[in-house]
Amino acid sequence: MATSARGTPLRVRRSRRARVATALSCVAVFVALTTSPARAGDDAVDPAIADSPAARSPAKWVDARLQRRIDAAIDRGVAYLTQTQNRFGGWYTKPEPILSSLGISYAALCGVALRHGGVSRDDERVTRARERVLDEIRRRWHKRRDLPVIDTYAAGLSTAFLLDAGVERTEPTLTGVVRMLADGYSTDGLWHYLRVWMVPGSRGRFARDARQRGGNISTTQYALEGLLAAHRRGMQVDTRGVALLRQTLRSMQAPGGGFHYQANFTEARVRRVRKELSLPYFGATASALASYLMAGEILGDSDSPEVAARDTLVVRGTQWLASHFDKSAGWRISGRDAQTSSTTYNLYAAERVGVLLATDRFDDLRWYERGARDLLKHQFENGSWPESAQSTGWDPRLRTAYAILFLSRAGHPIGGPTTPSGRRAVTGSASDGFPLEQAAELERKDWFDLYHASMQHLEFLSDKSRGAFAKRLAGFGPRVVRVLVRDLESERVDRRSAANDALTQITGEDIAFDPAAKPLVRRRALKFWKRWLAALEPQLRLVSGRLVIGRVVADDD
Repeated sequence: MATSARGTPLRVRRSRRARVATALSCVAVFVALTTSPARAGDDAVDPAIADSPAARSPAKWVDARLQRRIDAAIDRGVAYLTQTQNRFGGWYTKPEPILSSLGISYAALCGVALRHGGVSRDDERVTRARERVLDEIRRRWHKRRDLPVIDTYAAGLSTAFLLDAGVERTEPTLTGVVRMLADGYSTDGLWHYLRVWMVPGSRGRFARDARQRGGNISTTQYALEGLLAAHRRGMQVDTRGVALLRQTLRSMQAPGGGFHYQANFTEARVRRVRKELSLPYFGATASALASYLMAGEILGDSDSPEVAARDTLVVRGTQWLASHFDKSAGWRISGRDAQTSSTTYNLYAAERVGVLLATDRFDDLRWYERGARDLLKHQFENGSWPESAQSTGWDPRLRTAYAILFLSRAGHPIGGPTTPSGRRAVTGSASDGFPLEQAAELERKDWFDLYHASMQHLEFLSDKSRGAFAKRLAGFGPRVVRVLVRDLESERVDRRSAANDALTQITGEDIAFDPAAKPLVRRRALKFWKRWLAALEPQLRLVSGRLVIGRVVADDD
C-alpha cells in the first residue's frame, strides 16, 4: 500500500477496473489539492503573482491540451524509430545503388528526429546512429579530391545531425562534408543531387571546379540546412554559391508567389513540359522560401525574423502557401504534392519557413496548428505515419522522422541562439552550472538537453543536496512531471531513483517506489502516477518557480 505525503491510503490494484480507477483518480485529486504542489485560488490568482514575470507565459503555438497530445505523439514516434533501428545503428537495410547514400540519409534524418524528440546525444540510439553516419561517409571518401562521394541530401542531413550529436566542428570528416556542400552549387544557383565529377565517366572530361546545370529546389533546401548548421556553429562556409542562390530565387518566383521545381521552368517552357512538373506547387514553394531565408541568415542579409518577414519575396511566398493548403481535405496538400509526395516531407519544409520567421501564421492560416491536428489524426498505433493521398510509397521511417521534426518545431528563428548541448551551455548563470529559472521557456530539444544533464547531475548527488536540487526541477514546468514518470520505467536504476526523488520533491507525493524492485512491483506505483497525471496534469502551472495546481484558463481543444 502506498501513502501520500499526508498519509492518506492510496490502494493500487489491478482488479475492479472501472470503479477502482475512478476512485483512485478522485483520491489523487483530493490528496494533491490538499498537499504540495500549492493550490491556486479557485477564481483568481494573487495579483502580485499574476503580475510577476514568472507568471506571464510566453506566446504559445497551440493551447496546453493540444500540446500534451503533440508531446504524446512525438513520444510514440520516437518509440517507433527506436524499434526500427537496426543493429548497425541505421534504418536503411536494402542494397544501395551505385553512388547512393541512402544509408547515410536515413541514419542522419532519423537521428535528428530522435534528438528533437527528446533523446539525449549520449543515448545509445544517437551514438550508434552517429557512428554509422561517420563510418559510411569515410567509406565513401575520395582520397585524391579529399572529399566524400555522397549526394547532397546525405551531406546536408549528416552535417546538421553530426553537429547536433556531439561531433567537434574541427573533425576532418565533418569539415570535408561542409566543403563539398559549399562547393556543390550549379551554374543556375541551385544544388543538384550530385556534383559533375561524381557522375561515372565524367572524371576525365571535367575539371574539379566544373559546374553542372539544372539543380532543383528540393535538394537545395537540404544543402542550405547543412550550411546553416555549420554557420551557426562557427564553421567557415564559402558563401559564393549561397549568394548566387539568393539572386536565382528572386528570379524564380512565379507571378502568383509560388515556385517551380527548377530554375529553368520559365513560363515560356511550361508548354513544352509536363504540366504537373512545370506549375508552382506547395513543396517547391516551401523549400524555396526556406532556402531563401537560410541563405539570408548565412550572408547576413537578415539578422532577425522581423527583417526577413518584410522581404517582398517572403510576403508573396507565405501568402501563396496559405492559399494552397487544401482547406477541404485536411490530410492532403493541394496541387502536385497530393499525387507524388509525402505530406510529412512538405509539412517539414513549411515548418522550416514558419520557425525561421518565428510565426505561427502564414497570412491568416495557423499553419502549425493545422498541420499538427492533421498529423495527430492520422498517426498509426505503432507510432508511425501513413502515406499522403495517392503517394508513391515513402518509407514509414522517413515519414515518421519528418512528422516528429514538424511537431517538435525543430528549427531556430533567424538570428536566434542555437543552444549547444553541453551541460553548462544553457541560458543564465548558476553556481552549479544548472540555471533552471527559464528552463520552461526553452524549445523542446534544448529543454530535453538541459533536463538530461540535470538528471545526470542529480544521480550523483546525495542527502540534503540531492533533495534541494530535485525540488528545483519544478522550473522545467508542467511537462517535467510526465517526463519524470516516463523515466520511472528507465532501464537504469540510477535514473529511476533520480526520477522518483524528483517527483517526490516536486509533487509532495511519496509512493514508496523502490527503484531496485522487480518490474511487477514497480508497475503498481507507475499506475498511481499515470492516474495522477490523468487527473491533475491539465491543471498544472508554473508560478514563481513552483508547480501550482489550479484552474487553467482557455484550455480548449
